[in-house]
Amino acid sequence: MLSCDDIVFYEPKKGDVSTVSQCDLKEFFGRIRGSLDRLAYGAYIAELLDSVTNLYDPNVEVFELLLNSLRLMNGESSPRRVARIFEIKLLHLLGLMPTLEFCATCGSKTGDSAKFSVRHGGLICKSCLGSDPNARPMMAGTAKFIEHIRKFPFEKLERVKVAEAVGRELEAALRSFLDYHIERRLKTLDFLKEVER
Repeated sequence: MLSCDDIVFYEPKKGDVSTVSQCDLKEFFGRIRGSLDRLAYGAYIAELLDSVTNLYDPNVEVFELLLNSLRLMNGESSPRRVARIFEIKLLHLLGLMPTLEFCATCGSKTGDSAKFSVRHGGLICKSCLGSDPNARPMMAGTAKFIEHIRKFPFEKLERVKVAEAVGRELEAALRSFLDYHIERRLKTLDFLKEVER
């Protein structure tokens, strides 16, 4: 688990079990394997990716995102912060990025009273708040952090910092947004809760 390998396999004619004829280890990610919290976040990233991709569907950008995230987590970076970076970058690659620069409903400028709507896919302005009573406030710093992560190349994010309040709000917003789009409960989330107690 959580290694990068060169694998030669044959796709099955029936079912979904492949025949592996060769496997060569390329990267081991020993620091992740040696830390329970890093392992928990690594498993979460792998399960999240598995839930939104199809078997045998090649996607070089998504593969590189996974590999870069595991490399970052294998270093000094906080595994929780790496998970948030992975989530944002993955949403962007899948075309599911929340709308944050203008109202997701009417397209107007959002202003200070805008709230984050999972149902509408981003921030909604004061005039549109009635369309989603479950929309929640979002600090400007949280929206800016998401946009910063989305725009910047991965290699420039190793030392990115986030305020504690922004980090908490970011995690809650992304969790609810992902839950809405994935429509299945990830098993690793319960494991993460146990590890973080």
